[in-house]
Amino acid sequence: MALPARRKFTVSDLERMVRAGLILEDERVELIGGEIVEMSPIGPRHAASVTRTAEAFSSRIFASAGLAGMLVVQVQNPIELGTDGLLQPDVAIVRRESLGPERHPRAGDALLVVEVSDTSLEYDTTVKLGLYAWAEIPEVWIEDLEHERVLRYSQPRDGSYRLTCEFRQGEVVESDTLRWLRVEVSNVMG
Repeated sequence: MALPARRKFTVSDLERMVRAGLILEDERVELIGGEIVEMSPIGPRHAASVTRTAEAFSSRIFASAGLAGMLVVQVQNPIELGTDGLLQPDVAIVRRESLGPERHPRAGDALLVVEVSDTSLEYDTTVKLGLYAWAEIPEVWIEDLEHERVLRYSQPRDGSYRLTCEFRQGEVVESDTLRWLRVEVSNVMG
């Protein structure tokens, strides 16, 4: 018995569904490989980590001469990964010039993305990390709340990251891509 065909969606299809009210604007969904995927609800610890990370990144950007006009910190906003991918990383540093009313920032606009993982570590380190690597996002941090660590991935090539580092409580995460970005693990964990 043959399985029924599945319909794949594009970013444009998803945006039309939102405009038509089929998917609510504040509904937590992502488009992964053309499939609409419902995201997990956000718990208090997850929310605290997202807020703390965004604050830490924003303060570093504003402390660095000239960066405030060039970069912006996004919180749970979409980034297009081709025509069949629209992910909402918890935090992202993107080029300010990519923000506008006509489109979401694209993979080439994102310099660093962060996924806060409370209950989704396996999914984040396999599915999402692979998508970010194929899209050549220069750097990804996964804040693993269960194990109180930050996993840093950088130097994407052929769908994976060549460099992986782990940072624990008491240590400082140094960005491999944005040399001015240094954040204590304890400052981002909720």
